Amino acid sequence: MDNKQSADIGMAAGVGLAAVAMFPPSFLSDLPGWSRQVGGWIGLGLFGVSLLALIKPDWFWRSKAHSNQKPEIDLIIGRDDHYVETSSFNSVNVMKTVCVGVRNIGTAHLSNCKLMFEATRADNGIRETWLRDGPFSLGIGEERYLSVAEYNEPISPQTAPENWIRLSAPPSGNFWSPPMLPAAGGAVTLTATSAESRERRMICKFWAKEGKLYWEVVSGSVPATVASDPGQNDDDKFIPMSEAAARAYGELRANGSSWAKAADSFAQYGVEEKVYFANALSSEIPIYGKHPPSRLYEVINPDEFKRGLFKDDGANFHYHGDKNPQFIEIAVKNGDLSKVIEQMWERHKNVTW
Repeated sequence: MDNKQSADIGMAAGVGLAAVAMFPPSFLSDLPGWSRQVGGWIGLGLFGVSLLALIKPDWFWRSKAHSNQKPEIDLIIGRDDHYVETSSFNSVNVMKTVCVGVRNIGTAHLSNCKLMFEATRADNGIRETWLRDGPFSLGIGEERYLSVAEYNEPISPQTAPENWIRLSAPPSGNFWSPPMLPAAGGAVTLTATSAESRERRMICKFWAKEGKLYWEVVSGSVPATVASDPGQNDDDKFIPMSEAAARAYGELRANGSSWAKAADSFAQYGVEEKVYFANALSSEIPIYGKHPPSRLYEVINPDEFKRGLFKDDGANFHYHGDKNPQFIEIAVKNGDLSKVIEQMWERHKNVTW
């Protein structure tokens, strides 16, 4: 028992005894019979509380400390240090391995920890769930690094790059080899669990480009580093629709385009400029969005835009009459946006409004 616990006991005992002393015998004798009984029970109860404070056993303090513990597990993926391994595979290839960290970020020991992953096999399209590792335990602040994806990168430009990205897992059930992803890319859902904490889930995308392996976190835990992906050029970066619409409006307005003048005209009738340009862009370039509850981007079929309207400055798309959005976090690719703004200007530079 430490000094703080002793101080707590002393305070509790003092308060309890002081409360009993507030009811002298003369006070109780002046009360009616039923009130004397109630007063007696109150005094006895307060005395019992003070006595319990004096004799609190060690298990009480241990349980109090246990109640302050917060078990929490996390998934972390990065681009250097423990999260990436490079080794010689053969005379023409170097194997790059991407690892995920399963970390105890809480204030309690974690037991029966497991890392699972789900992925779709490239060869037959079947989605499989694999146990990557576990059970294992994690002390407070401890992190376990586990490989999840491997790719043989060619040393020389003359060596043809491989067509598959291999996922890491020991044999599981009737499956002896884990799924492989096409070099063009695929998503893997990672799930970390323990006996004490809530599960933590992360969706990670892997792809190969020009013989190099790249990856990014699509949703879930925050990556260990937030540096821009070297495998993704500016043209492939997603631009939120609200930002894309504002950019298109601003650039075309600066050039005196009839597109911007038309947007200003429609704004007088309640159609916001960003929504106007979101509709215009949807008929010109591929539009990407997430269909709830999915957290993955998909190309939206252009026919979908005939069934509803954009809202929230173009960020979301609703079917007519539906309260909930059909697509959220709508975006376009930077390269597509730059090209279409130029095309819109060229096609209508001589049109007056």
